[in-house]
Order: sequence, then structure tokens, then C-alpha cells
Amino acid sequence: MIYARIRLADTDYTIADNFQIISNPEPEELERIYNTYCVHKQFRSVMPILPEEYFKNVVLGNYDKDK
Repeated sequence: MIYARIRLADTDYTIADNFQIISNPEPEELERIYNTYCVHKQFRSVMPILPEEYFKNVVLGNYDKDK
């Protein structure tokens, strides 16, 4: 299992209904999205995530305006 740290004081959770299970994940694309997110949020990355880990675990995709 892969873990990430979240600063709960900086969160505002709402019920998410814009997600789906990604049955055939593309590790390169997911890593690009993850790295962009870390830079945007100024988080330290917990990398490396090995490509095979995407296929051993359930990957949920969250969408923002269908993207």
C-alpha cells in the first residue's frame, strides 16, 4: 500500500461523485499528474511509486470538469 501525508487543517472535504476506477492505468500519465499536484500544493513527493504498483492496487480517478 502507498501512503501520503495530508495536512488536515488545510482541507475542505466534500462528497466526491466525480470519480471512477481506472481499470488500465498509464503509470507515466499518473506520475505526471501526481508530480504536478505535488508542485502545485508544495508537497514533498513520496516517490518512487513503481509502475507495477498501479496494477496491484485499485486506482481511482478524480475528475475536474470531465478532465
